[in-house]
Amino acid sequence: MRAWVALLCLLLAALPAWGQDAPRVVTQDEVSAVAERLTCPTCVGVPLDDCGTETCLRWKEDIARLLAEGLSHDEIVERFVARYGQRVANVPLDPTLRALSLAVPPLLAVLAALAGLLTLRRWRRLAAPAAPDLPLSAPPAADDYRARLERDL
Repeated sequence: MRAWVALLCLLLAALPAWGQDAPRVVTQDEVSAVAERLTCPTCVGVPLDDCGTETCLRWKEDIARLLAEGLSHDEIVERFVARYGQRVANVPLDPTLRALSLAVPPLLAVLAALAGLLTLRRWRRLAAPAAPDLPLSAPPAADDYRARLERDL
């Protein structure tokens, strides 16, 4: 009977451990999926996923820890933006800024192509041959000068 009571006590002591979920295993691909949405705080314009600085390595560890805690990718990015500012997000979280960041580059490319076409048209117009040259005749003042020169010589 004592053995059964001891076994029952052990099982009751282990009940809280059964209620806990096993720690979530986070893969490197999951960390990379979040890290590619952030930029390195020290290297300008370098995605966090591609950077190997000590700060970026710590940030990747933080991302893995937050993923293990069950946060979504968007929640993690929002936390980093809230803590370090909008400059750490590859794509702005604000809808207006996001729309501008996606619309402005194609618009600038179209404007640059249009300016290039207009410049080429202008160059072609300037390089076009002029009207055929007419035979040159000396102006009347030059004829008078020549006549006086011949007379004086």
